[in-house]
Amino acid sequence: EEISALVESGKEAFAQKKISEAEALVKQAEDRLSQLDDELSRLESGYTARIVSMEGAVKIKRAGDFRWLDAKPGMDLKEGDKIHCVRGSAETLYSNGDKQVLWSGSLCEIYESQVDPETSAETLSVRVSGATTEMQTVKKRHEGSYTRVLTEQATLEAPGSEETAFL
Repeated sequence: EEISALVESGKEAFAQKKISEAEALVKQAEDRLSQLDDELSRLESGYTARIVSMEGAVKIKRAGDFRWLDAKPGMDLKEGDKIHCVRGSAETLYSNGDKQVLWSGSLCEIYESQVDPETSAETLSVRVSGATTEMQTVKKRHEGSYTRVLTEQATLEAPGSEETAFL
């Protein structure tokens, strides 16, 4: 409905020879369609995070599995998966744009990753234990989106804003 309304408004503006306004409305419709396509791809793949770089010994444990596997750059992680930096470091990129760096001794579980089907608000919660972690959050696209990092000592909640925290 939202995209149809933008297209209809664009047609009206074009008919009234308001070319700049029509182009802006078409651009808004294209941007929203692209966002919806990105969200659909994420929901279909179940992708929550990807290991983008790592050094040393890093292991992952899939949700519902009891085995620890050797991690590799490019591996996708989903809700319930765990990543353990036995020795070295690992950088993960979350589907909402947030980045996390884990150092030796860190254990991170992707605790929750959801998208509200009505508002498109994204929620991401991770639990970290052991060594220090760095979380860089980005400005969220949808109202109500947030990232939460839970540790033994503290909880960081970044409600839709840009933050960098060492926990």
